[in-house]
Amino acid sequence: KRRYNKDPWFGVNERLRDALQLGEPDEKVNFLKDLVKQVGGPPPGMEVGPKGYAVHTEIYDIGISPTRASSMLEREIREERAARGRAMMAERMKNQEKAQRQYEEDMRNPGLREDREAKERRERTMRRLMDEIEEDNKKKRERAKELLGKIPETPESRTKAMEKALNEAREEV
Repeated sequence: KRRYNKDPWFGVNERLRDALQLGEPDEKVNFLKDLVKQVGGPPPGMEVGPKGYAVHTEIYDIGISPTRASSMLEREIREERAARGRAMMAERMKNQEKAQRQYEEDMRNPGLREDREAKERRERTMRRLMDEIEEDNKKKRERAKELLGKIPETPESRTKAMEKALNEAREEV
């Protein structure tokens, strides 16, 4: 209280707070802000909020009360739940729209979806099989290289192998 009575900034801060809260004209608010600068601003260690004045909790260094802390926590939890609920509702609406489009498409073109899904399954299976065959061939080449020291010349297909065998037989005769 002694500090409050000695420093004129506290009085100007009160007047500035009242002017801003009561919606006084800008000229008066600007005059009070200039007056704050003339008295040297707030005392050391005093924080002025974004509103332009210091509130009592900052002046007297009053901490947050337990009830206020719990209410802030409850509000954050409610906001989080509401956001989660909105996201779930949006997902549900999207899924309903997708199901409705799928139903309408099935009514217009019966069997088209099953054909498309079967085609995708066949393509996935063929890709997997081709990858496995390629992997097996790679392993065979590596094994042959280990055993022989070099990769033997092997034809890519059976027809090429047959043509090569016929050509070698012709050359021998």
